[in-house]
Amino acid sequence: MAPTHMIALRIAIENDDPMMLCNKVVSVVIRDIISPLLLVSK
Repeated sequence: MAPTHMIALRIAIENDDPMMLCNKVVSVVIRDIISPLLLVSK
C-alpha cells in the first residue's frame, strides 16, 4: 500500500468521520489505480 493510503486514513481517523474516511480511501485507491493505467494507455 502506498503511503498516501496511510495519510488519508490518519486524517480521516483524526477527523473521526466514517464517511470522510471511506471517501478519502476510495478516492486515493481509485487515483492510484487509474493513474498508472492512464500513463500506460498514452
